[in-house]
Amino acid sequence: MNHSSASPAPALPIRRAVKANGIVLQTEIFGSSEHPAVLLIMGLGKQLIAWPDSLCYRLASSGFRVIRFDNRDIGLSTKARNAPRVWQWLWASLRGTYPPAPYSLEDMAADSLGLLDALAIDQAHIVGVSMGGMIAQILCATQPGRVLSLTSMMSNTGAAEEPVASKPLARQVGRQRGKSGEAYLREAIKTQRMIQSPAFPLSDSDLEAKLRAEMARSFHPAGSLHQFLAVQQTGCRLHYLERITARTLVIHGTDDPLVPPQCGKRTAQAIPLAKLHMIDGLGHDLPEAIVPELCDELIGHFTRCAQGHSAHRKEDV
Repeated sequence: MNHSSASPAPALPIRRAVKANGIVLQTEIFGSSEHPAVLLIMGLGKQLIAWPDSLCYRLASSGFRVIRFDNRDIGLSTKARNAPRVWQWLWASLRGTYPPAPYSLEDMAADSLGLLDALAIDQAHIVGVSMGGMIAQILCATQPGRVLSLTSMMSNTGAAEEPVASKPLARQVGRQRGKSGEAYLREAIKTQRMIQSPAFPLSDSDLEAKLRAEMARSFHPAGSLHQFLAVQQTGCRLHYLERITARTLVIHGTDDPLVPPQCGKRTAQAIPLAKLHMIDGLGHDLPEAIVPELCDELIGHFTRCAQGHSAHRKEDV
């Protein structure tokens, strides 16, 4: 059999435990170090594997160096010490309060910056989803010289007047945080069913397999709680958004029940150089079916920004 015409298999990512900002961040890198960097920042409670492999490989094959990593307190990265436990959060929430957060979104933005420093990356395209979008916004507002572009996905401004998830969904997320083992898995499946894309649903078996793979890699529900507290502590980020000078792509689903579509629209309105792209039928997840559209949008955005940087450099000369 002649295999000469077969496409070569994509190179496996380089896995590294990188010390950054005084902690260790588990990291995977796709593509050549000679290519422009794309830093992917994941959302609340989700590990780096929540970024679809196909998205990472597609971006890498299109000429980008793709970095995905576990945020602090999640996956294989450093866990918080002396932080409130799940039961403490549940007890406090019954009184309508929250315990102090062990860290802030600003700390997590500093983690991302430290990761770029540790990898000797001067500038990168920054892509964040959900809470990762919030972190990306702060990073781009405070470190404009390190940013080639911003993509904020399924995120918001944190303003008090923004729409929020329904009470049944909020209660379901709270129930999930208070469980462990198989009970956690059952509640996680219910939660995922409530936030998933109606146009791109997973089968029951595929959804369970995906969640079991996450739990097998790392199971640390307290990390989700701590990240939730960081979001609550940071609050409104409009003062950051108005400072962002990077060209920005805001991506949101038309059927997102956790961070309603109006949040994406308001985010795009708040950032000076922002373009909004809505994906029909997308909820609050990253289904495999949207990867081609998502990659087309990202690559187009990165390319336009690179052309803009090149034009500015010529004008400076």
